[in-house]
Amino acid sequence: MGGAIQGRSKAGQDERYARAAVTFGPALERLSRAYEADPDQRQELIRQRDALRSVGLWYLAPFIPGMALVMMGRWFQSHAAHRALAFDHLLILLTSGLAVLVFLAIWLLNLYGAKRLQQRIDAL
Repeated sequence: MGGAIQGRSKAGQDERYARAAVTFGPALERLSRAYEADPDQRQELIRQRDALRSVGLWYLAPFIPGMALVMMGRWFQSHAAHRALAFDHLLILLTSGLAVLVFLAIWLLNLYGAKRLQQRIDAL
């Protein structure tokens, strides 16, 4: 009789442990890592995340006026006599579109990197 009570008690204890592990496991894991985390590392990750988030302002934006002037200058300059004006304009538009796509790709990749850094910060 004692074995049956002990068996039920053990099963109930295992069930309670499993529920507690699911409910509080991630919080306890973060709490245990919090005592080991290097605060300087966290600050460095935050600095890098913020730099990646603002890459459009400090990295891409300075190129825009120069590129716009080059494209506009090419648009309004005298064109080669052996090529049609419409063909030159098409090349300028395609080149400008390619530049926009490259800028967009750089910006999005840096935002993705910032998101990954935020995940590392959250894990600390």
